[in-house]
Amino acid sequence: MELNKLGVAVFVLSLWGLSEFVLILVPSSAHAREPVPGDGGRATLVAHLELGIQYLLRRVSPADPRRERAEWIADTIAEESALAGVDRPHLVLAMAFLESSLKPDVEGAIGEWGYMQTHGRAARLCREELEPRGVELRSEQGQIACGVLTLKRLIEDCGYVARDEDLCSRSSRWGCEGALSAYLTGRCAAARENGRVAWGAARRLALAARLEQVTPSDIVK
Repeated sequence: MELNKLGVAVFVLSLWGLSEFVLILVPSSAHAREPVPGDGGRATLVAHLELGIQYLLRRVSPADPRRERAEWIADTIAEESALAGVDRPHLVLAMAFLESSLKPDVEGAIGEWGYMQTHGRAARLCREELEPRGVELRSEQGQIACGVLTLKRLIEDCGYVARDEDLCSRSSRWGCEGALSAYLTGRCAAARENGRVAWGAARRLALAARLEQVTPSDIVK
């Protein structure tokens, strides 16, 4: 699920053929979680998430249907994140983009599907939570809701999104252990053992940090 270049320099080096070492260069303040410009309410958050989507899609055709859905996607991410108590909506957006390019009909090689590429046990657990709300799991809302609910469960299971987000962005496999590692593989500690998993977690954190800081001037080509 490799997507757009994000302005993040990524180098994957082979170390004696035994392991992978990942270095991701991001600004030192990238994970400081700077407040969203004008932060102060749901409408402001939705507007900033929509701006983030415009940033992600800035090089695609104006006729691309994802542009028409930008406001709905932003609103749904904000709503489902609030309902689940997940205070990282920009991370959810970053995950959706890197998982599916914000395309609800994408299917993966092992049965993953939708915006958030959930499947298997995670999807079954989501169905149990969504059915009482009258939300169909495979609907577009259900896809986003399932990704948020899965992230929430994994944060609870692993204890954190990543053990040390700043270290994760600077090549530390140890720092990348956590919910993002589990989202990618099913195991909190997988990032410590596998450079590709650490790279995947770091990319999601780096993009989320960029989206938190995006401004209208970033949309201009």
